[in-house]
Amino acid sequence: MANPAALLHGLLTSWCVNGSASDIRGIDSTASPAWSDVRRAMGYVDAISEALAGQQAQQARVTPYVEAVPRWTAAIVGYPHGWNQDSASGIPTQDLALLDTLAGIMDTWIARTTDEQRDDIRQFSDRIAELVKADDSLSEEIRLYLANLVLHLRDCLDRFDIVGDFDLRIAVDRLMMAVGVASVHSTSEKSRWKDVAEQFVYPFTVSVASSPLVAVLGQLAIGS
Repeated sequence: MANPAALLHGLLTSWCVNGSASDIRGIDSTASPAWSDVRRAMGYVDAISEALAGQQAQQARVTPYVEAVPRWTAAIVGYPHGWNQDSASGIPTQDLALLDTLAGIMDTWIARTTDEQRDDIRQFSDRIAELVKADDSLSEEIRLYLANLVLHLRDCLDRFDIVGDFDLRIAVDRLMMAVGVASVHSTSEKSRWKDVAEQFVYPFTVSVASSPLVAVLGQLAIGS
């Protein structure tokens, strides 16, 4: 599945036609459903920025892409042509090409999940949902937090063609960390929380040290 740069590239490319920004995006009022595409594009930019910040922290040479983020953002809202003014293209060709290059590079940063792995992730969320209901030793705040994370993860799976593996990985990581928190605080289902964490096969290619599973199992070991 495509990463955020590839998804943004596809969306911006579809807007690179003659016409005004509002006409091209299909927006004629503040209530237009097509605003969802604009919000989605902004979400891709946020995801790209987060990924680039992670690469900068590792001293990677990503400055041209970081500097292009404001230009990609401007293209989403039709700047500098204006919302109703006709323009030949929503984004300069060189910036679109740079985004396409980044999309290829990001494929090496973000592992792609298979249909089978996403099925496993859904089953993982189902087990957690059942355990949240069963474990009344947890505080209401923790149970609600876990339930919301499960709902968000399922939403990422349901809208996978739109959000891609980047958002899915974030959702999985957050839920895994929450499993660690639940295991520490649980007094009646500690062994079941441990089983959930240990039996889940983390689908994203990362170093062992950086996997959230390490942190989760560490919390389980402390709490056991």
